[in-house]
Amino acid sequence: MRKTAPKYPRRGTILKRRFLSQGLLLLFGIGLALFYVLMNAAPSGDENAALDQLVESLEKTPGARTEDAPEQAGVDPEPSPASAAPSVAPDGSKTSAGTKAQPSSRPEAVEANAPFAAMSLDAAAVDLARRYAGKAPSEWGERLPGITTRLNVEAGGTNAAGAEGLVLALTLDACGGKKGVSYDAGLIDFLRERRVPATIFVTSIWLRDHPEEVRALAADPLFEIAAHGARHRPCSVNGKSVYGIKGTASVADLVREVDGNARDIARSTGRRPRWFRAGTAYYDDIAVSVIRDLGLGIAGYSIAGDEGATLSADRVTKKLLAARNGDILLLHMNKPQSGAREGLKKALPVLVQRGARFVRLSDIPSAFKAGAKSS
Repeated sequence: MRKTAPKYPRRGTILKRRFLSQGLLLLFGIGLALFYVLMNAAPSGDENAALDQLVESLEKTPGARTEDAPEQAGVDPEPSPASAAPSVAPDGSKTSAGTKAQPSSRPEAVEANAPFAAMSLDAAAVDLARRYAGKAPSEWGERLPGITTRLNVEAGGTNAAGAEGLVLALTLDACGGKKGVSYDAGLIDFLRERRVPATIFVTSIWLRDHPEEVRALAADPLFEIAAHGARHRPCSVNGKSVYGIKGTASVADLVREVDGNARDIARSTGRRPRWFRAGTAYYDDIAVSVIRDLGLGIAGYSIAGDEGATLSADRVTKKLLAARNGDILLLHMNKPQSGAREGLKKALPVLVQRGARFVRLSDIPSAFKAGAKSS
């Protein structure tokens, strides 16, 4: 009986299979590379959903790693003491040191909470989303625990008659958007002329339109640059709205709004901001915890000096003259047509007569730790 020789694939067939398998591997590698690039690009709109899906999938994977290649976040771990704002009254004269909390170039609580700045933005989002998985917010507002609405200081400075003065923090919001992307250079010139320190909160929107101005402000020791959100949104973990503005939809979306903005500022100025204020200044309690985990102090306010850049100069003046010791004053610098600049010009001489001196938020170390203090 004749034996049948075993059939082997022809050489051409083997080569075709080999090329096919190698081609599939190559396509798979290209797909992974594209996925990595897309996930590390700054998303907007529907792309946030992709990030949330990534977070969800990683949360369901036991032992999933959250580490990623470190990103250059522009952290300045040891600011120079020369960067601290001078302790001067708005008339240019030096003031007496009447506060127990002396000015400091960096609150120690912020410095101790910097690890997330070394992660990529997506890795930080995944880490914090896992940490807060299953937690639902129970509070919503502007004055929650963990938000600094007043300075914890005693009066500092005296007027000509020797009466006790005030310590005040002037904060300026640069929001951006269709109706508020301008720059009130006159307001900044006035502050420089009178040597008035201020903390300036900028959104990524405003930063993109005014990169040179932001760098110039950051280089001026009178001012410190703080974060105001990538898209100027209320801070929530479930999309809660206020004033018709929808809040961030999840922890991942919140991290991108807050830390994405902080990283934009760091890349522009070379220094990571220490403070954050949400668009609309509204938060839920989970968002407050997440933001503080990111190493940022949360700045509220005790006097809305121009009520969203809607008041006349006379009404702004009236509100500012009601300031008490430790107040955080809020004005806007992105709408030159508002009454903020002229109202401040009228109020400042009177405040000076009361012995008022102004500080940046980071000049008072206890401000970061104090959390919300009602007026």
